[in-house]
Amino acid sequence: IRHAKVLRYQGYVQRYLPRPFAAVGGSLINAASQAWDRLRGMFEKSRPHAEWVDRVDPRMAQLWERSPKGDGWVTVRDNVMLQWRFDELPSLRPRYLLLSAAAGEELLAWFVCDTHVSDPHMLTVNDFWSTQGVLGIDPLAVRALCRAAYREGFHAIELHFTGADAIHASWASEGFVERSRQPMFVRWYNPDVAGELRGNLHITDIEFES
Repeated sequence: IRHAKVLRYQGYVQRYLPRPFAAVGGSLINAASQAWDRLRGMFEKSRPHAEWVDRVDPRMAQLWERSPKGDGWVTVRDNVMLQWRFDELPSLRPRYLLLSAAAGEELLAWFVCDTHVSDPHMLTVNDFWSTQGVLGIDPLAVRALCRAAYREGFHAIELHFTGADAIHASWASEGFVERSRQPMFVRWYNPDVAGELRGNLHITDIEFES
């Protein structure tokens, strides 16, 4: 399922209104959106520390190790896998958003992101993980991602994901809407372990892009 959220509305509103009206309307929607975010922030008990880094951080694998992985099929997200999949892949220029209670502490969540291949104003989330593992993700972590992307100047965020309903609900609660769906095809290279994809899945672009 492809989810997307608009962060800046001028360009989006231009699809539906003439340019002069879109500029004014988009600015008003942006102002209202930011005001609502500041209001919600007043009631947050704690806001995670957000940090962008350019290489895989060992704490990402540490979070993977101590979080629920369920009994279904899920990709191992250790240092070796993450470095091979993202740091060493020449077709991606990844950036990692790390969330923690304070700078340098163990992670609460992480997101592997990249600029969209055809839209430099859109941030693509290639993979993510949190303390809840395959069971869920705190909406505050998604909110922190949106704030960080906004500060970086992005106009929108997209995500391709299949997994627990609770995780979809967390993204939806922060304004992400379903844009499209596509079937997922699986080929087992080892027939001895082939089987149905049961249990809690966590399928992102880490399984598909090459």
